Amino acid sequence: MAMIKPHTVKRPVKRKMLLLFLLLATGIVVAGFWYYHGYRRQYRDQIEHKLEAVATLKANEISQWRRERLEDGIDLTDNPLFASLAARGWITGSDPQARGDLIRWLTTTLRDGSYDQALLVAPGGATLLSLPAGRAPLSPAVRALLPGLFAGGRPQLSDFYRSPNDHRVHLNLLAPLRDPQHRPLAAVVLRIDPSRYLYPLIQSWPTESATAETVLTERDDANAVVLNELRFKNGTALQLRLPLTQTAYPIVQAVRGTTGITQGRDYTGKRVLIFIRKIPDTPWFILSKMDFMEVYGPLTRQLWWVGTAVLLLVIGAAVGTLILWRQQQNSYELGLQLTRQENSWLLDLITRSLNEVFVFDPLTLRFTFVNRGAQRNLGYTMDELALMTAFSIKPELDEERFRHLIKPLLADQEEMLIFETVHQRKDGSRYPVEVHLQLMQSGSERHFLAVITDISERKAYQEQLEAKNAELERFTYSMSHDLKSPLVTIKTFLGYLPEDIASGDRHRLDKDMEFMRSAADRMGLLLDELLELSRIGRVMQDSVVTPHDQLVQMALQMVAGRMEGMAVEFDLQPQTLALYGDRTRLVEIWQNLIENAVKYRGAADPLQIGIGLEQTGGETIFFVRDNGIGIDPRHRHKIFNLFDKLDPKSEGTGIGLALVKRIVELYQGRIWVESEGVGRGSCFRFTLPGALQKD
Repeated sequence: MAMIKPHTVKRPVKRKMLLLFLLLATGIVVAGFWYYHGYRRQYRDQIEHKLEAVATLKANEISQWRRERLEDGIDLTDNPLFASLAARGWITGSDPQARGDLIRWLTTTLRDGSYDQALLVAPGGATLLSLPAGRAPLSPAVRALLPGLFAGGRPQLSDFYRSPNDHRVHLNLLAPLRDPQHRPLAAVVLRIDPSRYLYPLIQSWPTESATAETVLTERDDANAVVLNELRFKNGTALQLRLPLTQTAYPIVQAVRGTTGITQGRDYTGKRVLIFIRKIPDTPWFILSKMDFMEVYGPLTRQLWWVGTAVLLLVIGAAVGTLILWRQQQNSYELGLQLTRQENSWLLDLITRSLNEVFVFDPLTLRFTFVNRGAQRNLGYTMDELALMTAFSIKPELDEERFRHLIKPLLADQEEMLIFETVHQRKDGSRYPVEVHLQLMQSGSERHFLAVITDISERKAYQEQLEAKNAELERFTYSMSHDLKSPLVTIKTFLGYLPEDIASGDRHRLDKDMEFMRSAADRMGLLLDELLELSRIGRVMQDSVVTPHDQLVQMALQMVAGRMEGMAVEFDLQPQTLALYGDRTRLVEIWQNLIENAVKYRGAADPLQIGIGLEQTGGETIFFVRDNGIGIDPRHRHKIFNLFDKLDPKSEGTGIGLALVKRIVELYQGRIWVESEGVGRGSCFRFTLPGALQKD
C-alpha cells in the first residue's frame, strides 16, 4: 500500500480570531440588552395593569357601596308609611304606637352594621329622636346640608367629616320625609362609621405586597386631603392635607385632574408608581400605588442575572475563541511537524488512533490506507479493505450519490465536508458515524482523508431527548386539558352567582357554591398528585433492603380501607426475593396496581387478585393479576399516559398508572399490561432490575 505524505495547513490568522471574538461579544451584549429591555417593559406593563385593576376594583366597590346607601335612603323617602309614623309620633302628634313602630324600624336598620346611629331631625335641625339614646347630637356639618336636602327632596350621602363631639370621622345618609302634600316633614339621618367597612375595603390589597396601598382623596379648597387612614401612618383621615402647588405628590396630582398611570412621592417621601381613577358621581379619587423599590426590585435582580450571564458568555466566547485559536495553531504546528517527520512516523500515529481514519483515491475511490481503529470497528482485514471503496461500507450511499457528495471538494468549493451516515460491519451490523472529509494535496498527488467518529451514544441520547420532549408535550397537553375543566366549572357558576343573589334563591346559591367547591377540590387533588409525580426521582428516602412479601403486605394494608365490605380473594405466592430501594416508592407500585384492580372490578364477585413473580429468560418479572373488567386491546398503549382514563366517569385523576410507570423506570424497569379483552381480566407485569439484590 502506498505511503501518504502529510498535507499542508494554513497558518491561523490572529486578526480573524479577534474579529470573531468581537462579533460574538457584541452579539451577546446586544442580545442581553434587548432581552432585559423587553423583560423590563413586560414586567412594568404587568405592574401597571395590576395597579389599574386594583384601582378599578376599588372604584367599583366604593360606587356599589355608595349606591346601596342611597337605595336605603330611597326606601325611607319613598315610603309613605314611614313618613306617617314620624308625623303621628313626633311632628303632628305623640302616638305611642307610631313611635314604637318607627323605633323598631330604625333599630332593625341599625342591626345590619352599615350604620351606627339613626336620628330623626326636624326641618329646622332639632333632633326629635336619637338611636341609640345618648349618642352625640347632629353634627354642624350635617345640619348645614338640611336646607339643600329638603329643597331637592331626594336622599343624599354626605362627604367625610370629623365630628366635633367624638372627634371621629363619619359620613351620613340623609333621607327627607314629606307629608301627603309634599311639604318637608322631617329627615332621617343614618350615621356611617367608615372604620367598620369602608376603610377596610379601601385598605385591603388583593395580593401580598410589602408597600402596595390604596388611598381615597378629594379636593378641599386649595388643598388635597386624604379621606382614609393610611397603611404606614396613623391619624391621617381628613388630617393629611397638601397644597395644590406640591404637584410631586400623587394625591395632589389626582385632585388636579391627573388620571391613569403616573409617578411621584407619597407621604412617606418614597418614590411610588400610581394609578389614579375618578369615582363616578363623587368628588373622590382612588389611588393604587406601590413603591419603586418593590416595583423595580425584581428588575434589579433580573439585571444582575442578565449581566452575570452576559459576562459569563463573553468570557466563554473569549475562552472558546482562544481554544479555537489554539486548535488551529496546534493544527498548524502539527502540520509542520508532520512535514518534518518521515511517513512511517505519520502512518504509525494514525494507525494507532482509536478513531476510524481512511485515505482513498479521488478517481477510483479505493482505500489506500485504513487504520487499525477502522479495521477493528468494521471487522475487515487490511487486505480485504484494499479491494473495497469508500461507499462499500456505507449502505445508504451508492457510487453515484457518493460522487455527487464529494463534488464540492473536487471543485474546491469546500475545504471540508462534515456529514452523518451509517457504516456497515462485516457481520452486517450497522452503526451511525460522523464523517469529516477533506481533499488533501501533497505535492502533485491528491488524496481524500476521512476521519470517522462513532456517534452511537450521541444518537441514543438524541432519541432519549426526543422521547422526553414528546413526554413533556403530552404532559403539557394533559395538564391544560384536565386543569381547564375545573376552572371552566368555577367560572361558569361564578357567572350565575349575581343572578342568584339578586333573586334571593338560596337553594340555587348553595348548588352554585357546591359545584365551585367540588371543582376547586378536584383541581387541588390534581395538583397534589402532580406534585407527587414530580417528586419521583428527586425526593428519595434512604434505600433499604425489604423482602418482596413485606412490600406486598404493606401495600395490602394501605388499600384495606378501600376493600372494606368487598368480596376479595388474594392468591399470594410466597417469595424469598428481597428488593433494595426507597421502600415507600416500591410499596406504591403494588398499592396502585391493587387499587386499580379494585376500582375496575366490574361485576366480578368475588374479585380475585393474584400477586407474585416469574423467572423468564433470566429476567425477574413481577405481576398483579385480576379477574376484573379487562382492557380493550386498542387502548393498552394509553393506560399509562398521564390523566388518560379509559372510563372518564371513574373515580380518581388517572395519574396512578403514570406514577407506577415513573417509579418502575426509575429502577431501570419496564411495565406492560396483558388482557384478553373486555370482561376477561387484566395482568400487569413489570421488572425492577435496578432494585434487585446482587449476589
